[in-house]
Amino acid sequence: MDRILGPLLAPGPFARRTTLLYAPFSASAAATEVEREITHTHIRRSWARKTKRDETQRDRDDMARAIQTAREEAEGAGLGRFTLYTTTTVTDPDLLPAAVADLEQRAGHTKLRLRRLNGAHAAGFAAALGLGTNPDELHHRH
Repeated sequence: MDRILGPLLAPGPFARRTTLLYAPFSASAAATEVEREITHTHIRRSWARKTKRDETQRDRDDMARAIQTAREEAEGAGLGRFTLYTTTTVTDPDLLPAAVADLEQRAGHTKLRLRRLNGAHAAGFAAALGLGTNPDELHHRH
């Protein structure tokens, strides 16, 4: 985990806050998720064959991980989803583009896919504070 998050957590020119949330799946949801992942892996493999594309090492690794996860889940292991919230703060609005560019560059080094919270900045900031606000719970309340 430190190799993945290292670039995002390393000191830099702009203040950042990063929060990692873990939401465990229920047993039935875990089984469904594992089967979905195996199905998607098989579909990608089938599509590669149909389009005469060579299987990549990443494709083989994805299949091996999906099978290993299915084995572990069948033996009683839990499964969950990790969500990462990262915010950056500037005191001068003119520095915001540079702060965003810095954060996006760091995220690129982590190989994580970040999505901007356009129009939901306050909610993202509150989630990243780590004060007990869980966006996953709020999402399922309506």
